[in-house]
Amino acid sequence: MKKGRIGKTAHFLVRFLPTQKKTFETAIVVSSKKVKKAVLRNRIRRRVRALLALTLPEHGSPCYDVVVFASEKFKTAPFEILKKELSYLFSRLSHAHGK
Repeated sequence: MKKGRIGKTAHFLVRFLPTQKKTFETAIVVSSKKVKKAVLRNRIRRRVRALLALTLPEHGSPCYDVVVFASEKFKTAPFEILKKELSYLFSRLSHAHGK
């Protein structure tokens, strides 16, 4: 995924790569070095999945590979702020690839 675009906010780093596939492929990365407890890492992954379920349908073509890295600050952030940030990143990155 070296050729894709990267977007960053206070709570996310998103790598975004257009592909020839007909579906989104997503990966969620939460560092065990930054978030020590597995329970918290899993909670963060669930929150990111919920955010992706709300955000992906709004942003068009499903022909992308997406890797979402959640930062350490993610665990205390309000859901609405996270949703706005992720939506902003997807709109910025998808328009950059000529959606």
